[in-house]
Amino acid sequence: MLKILSELTKIRLVFLTVLSAMVGFYLAPAPFRFDDFIWMTLGTGLAAAGAMALNEWMERDEDSRMKRTQNRPLPAGKIQPAAAFWIGFVFCLAGLALLILTGLALCALVTIAIVGSYLFAYTPAKKKSSLNTILGAIPGALPPVAGWAASAGAAPFQAWVLASIIFLWQLPHFLSLAWVYREDYEKAGFVMLTVEEKNPSRIREKLMLYTFALVPVSLLPSLTGMTGKIYFFGALALGMLFCWKAVRDLRDLDKGAKPFFLYSVFYLFLMQILMVIDKA
Repeated sequence: MLKILSELTKIRLVFLTVLSAMVGFYLAPAPFRFDDFIWMTLGTGLAAAGAMALNEWMERDEDSRMKRTQNRPLPAGKIQPAAAFWIGFVFCLAGLALLILTGLALCALVTIAIVGSYLFAYTPAKKKSSLNTILGAIPGALPPVAGWAASAGAAPFQAWVLASIIFLWQLPHFLSLAWVYREDYEKAGFVMLTVEEKNPSRIREKLMLYTFALVPVSLLPSLTGMTGKIYFFGALALGMLFCWKAVRDLRDLDKGAKPFFLYSVFYLFLMQILMVIDKA
């Protein structure tokens, strides 16, 4: 049952979401309150897990048509749709209630925005517009804002700097993944850019644009006083490597899109470690 629950709630994505919120909490210029940190971690984690479960419930028919997702709990018949819905609903409700009852009201508000935009903007947009990746990057970018709000009780410019980095990072990250699984997405009826645009050179151009645009934005934490020189030069080095990977790997999208995607995960993880190590 635990394996089914972890698959239903996409536990790896939940981990990345909570990690981003934890980084936002830590970087906020406020005394580190361990109890608030725990409540924030549990609350955002529960809400994220619930949103993932509800997303799988909403897309269970599409998932059954894709090779990549046909073994998920719902299309594989490991769990009934009603049970999946109530698990997702209860997790979301429990996470939001926990944040509110422990006095993290602003964090709860941002978390509501994350869950709402993920389920009611991004998820339906996947069947209507190739702009869904941009819409999906909004809830994906907000966890550090939620974490900052839990720590400092505010969401100032610096919190949105962190969000902007994750927003831009998601564009090449998910576009490269969408190229790898473009046939699956087409079978499912998802209107992805890689389904609409068959010319790999156009996809390559967008991937290059997003990757190169990320580099200067990634330096803003140091330029705004959140981090120091270690982060600045580390982020610059990781960003230049990301650009180099884009130039090299994306010459042949069919061969290079997946290695590029995998490096993007490594890139974000190291960036967040650098932020924590070199907090100003």
